[in-house]
Amino acid sequence: DLPKVETALERLRRRFDPGSIERLVAGKGGVSGSEVVAACNAGTLLGGERLVLVTHVDGQRGEFDRLAGGWKTDDVEAIVAYLSDPAPGTVLCLVAEEVKKDSPLAKAS
Repeated sequence: DLPKVETALERLRRRFDPGSIERLVAGKGGVSGSEVVAACNAGTLLGGERLVLVTHVDGQRGEFDRLAGGWKTDDVEAIVAYLSDPAPGTVLCLVAEEVKKDSPLAKAS
């Protein structure tokens, strides 16, 4: 339900200083899992907590209304490895439409 997701994301963003929020887009032509990990580990010049918000983790709707261009195995593995020892003070928010409960990404969160 897209309106509910947008409302939840807006509430999350309000908890952070606007300068400490990094918005990234995954999927085809977007950032890879390792680039997201680098962003999480980069820290912020302002100090304090920061939010790394990544959308379209599972791709974008295209032909026949199917999701395409989402993260591949290497991308998910990089995120799963990061989640085992995340950077202190950094909140990683991954936004996707359809993540199966038994997927490695769902299991790691």
